[in-house]
Amino acid sequence: MDNKPSSNSDEPLTSFLAYHNHDQGGFSSLWARLEAWSGPHSYWLTRFLILRLLGLVYLVAFLSLANQVLPLIGRDGLLPAGLYLQQVERYLGSRWGGFFELPSLFWINVSDPFLVAMSWLGVILSLPVLFGFANAILLALLWALYLSFVHIGQDWYSYGWEIQLLETGFLAVFLCPLLDGRPFPRRPPPALVI
Repeated sequence: MDNKPSSNSDEPLTSFLAYHNHDQGGFSSLWARLEAWSGPHSYWLTRFLILRLLGLVYLVAFLSLANQVLPLIGRDGLLPAGLYLQQVERYLGSRWGGFFELPSLFWINVSDPFLVAMSWLGVILSLPVLFGFANAILLALLWALYLSFVHIGQDWYSYGWEIQLLETGFLAVFLCPLLDGRPFPRRPPPALVI
């Protein structure tokens, strides 16, 4: 018997990789199955994850806002939003000038019940996105509502993460179809947005 080492010293590694990469559940076969199901570079999983996580971030942001809106920017808050909007209107000369400079739903009404109602509306609208039912209209409503709060939030909403959430929320509007709210719509997401 010959006790010489085999000339193919990586044979065990090759057989191990061949076993795990064959249709037995290895990563490459999983990737091949995903690609066959969705087509190459469709980004459906990316869209699915981004929108669900965005729904979670919106939910946390609006829940936090619902609990803090009155002490921070309510009528008797530390920096009242009503007084701020009056000062902006006086400085710019008109409500329309203020609206074009700082677009916000709160130019219509800035009362405490309206502030609380809009923050809870944000919580309610973020739940379908979190659970996978998002469309462009719903995401545009969430974006406009959060933008409204950021524009009247003064010092409390002048940090970078609010702007980051607005930028991500704006781009997410273009990730999903206009009306189709299914978790996996037929139309693939545009690669330029991703």
